[in-house]
Amino acid sequence: PVGMIQGSEAFGFNRDVPIDLPAPVASTFPTDVTNNPPKLAQAAIGQNDVQATPLQMALVTAAIANEGRLMAPRTVLEVRDSDGKVVLGPREEEWGRPLDAQQAADLRGDMIGVVESGTGTAARIPGLEVGGKTGTAQLGDGQRVHTWFTAFGARPGQAPEIAVAVVLLDQPLSATGGADAAPIARALIAQALGA
Repeated sequence: PVGMIQGSEAFGFNRDVPIDLPAPVASTFPTDVTNNPPKLAQAAIGQNDVQATPLQMALVTAAIANEGRLMAPRTVLEVRDSDGKVVLGPREEEWGRPLDAQQAADLRGDMIGVVESGTGTAARIPGLEVGGKTGTAQLGDGQRVHTWFTAFGARPGQAPEIAVAVVLLDQPLSATGGADAAPIARALIAQALGA
């Protein structure tokens, strides 16, 4: 149980997000699972008391795509003065390293498999390498779900350039991340990579 908590926290759960926005919402993984194996099992697959923002899942995906490096998110690329001169350029700051390069490569391969022949085939883009993960969060009423799809995209033979997370809130019980959220991620990746 402690390893699961530490692993989720290495990806940024239960931590303040170092983003250049006021009061970002933190994603949470329950810490009261040590003596509760059923709750731990549910939390391990993203159920029960797990709460994740789309930003958090995009960061997880980006870390997998980025050889295990979790980067601090930024909303501002650069700041220019009235003459157009850059006064603050792009900043890259590593927030953590939840995976080693081999673990990240293994997960990238698994995520590519999801898009090539699994539940995320609706995210396939001819000529690009896309990896993704579907998700469905039951709301507890037996009627509605939140559907998820998180993905990365790359040009063939190159490092991934984009990571996205799509969540569709309060969907009918028949909705799935693969059928409903994956096409939106596909459109985002295709637009970003000019496909």
